[in-house]
Amino acid sequence: MKTENVIYEEQQKTYLILVAVFIIVAAFLLGLVLFPGFFNKQDLPQSARLIILVVAVLDLILFWSFSQLSIIITSQYLQLGFGIFRKNILLSNISEVEVENYKKSVYLGYGIRLGRDKSIGYIARGGRGVRIKMKPRDYFFSSDNPEQIKLLLKPHINHLAN
Repeated sequence: MKTENVIYEEQQKTYLILVAVFIIVAAFLLGLVLFPGFFNKQDLPQSARLIILVVAVLDLILFWSFSQLSIIITSQYLQLGFGIFRKNILLSNISEVEVENYKKSVYLGYGIRLGRDKSIGYIARGGRGVRIKMKPRDYFFSSDNPEQIKLLLKPHINHLAN
């Protein structure tokens, strides 16, 4: 995304329990590599240690990436993302903006999710969020300020659509 004037920016942190799961898994894997005797594994083969270490590093990257949802609105784009996983949406492609509640039955969890309604969700936590209607698919993202985002997006969508 080009350097533009940022109209709105929000960082929504993921639930602590979800972050804790990533940290616990990484700690367990690193403990298995560094202190195999603690887990009654006398000596792991070097290849097994390397594989476990790579998995632990990937787990830590995912922990960092999914620890918070970033929402940025400029005069032309809406950017949604968890860490390195980002989506830029051109405001002129948005046909409608709605505020609605997160439905666990649609997204079945948190993170970047394909909804049962074929939308894509960027969900850091439950509660309220914003649905962006566009072709070919809708996007839903959680937010601490969904009404404010709707108010900010509406004029830009209408302005660019004319």
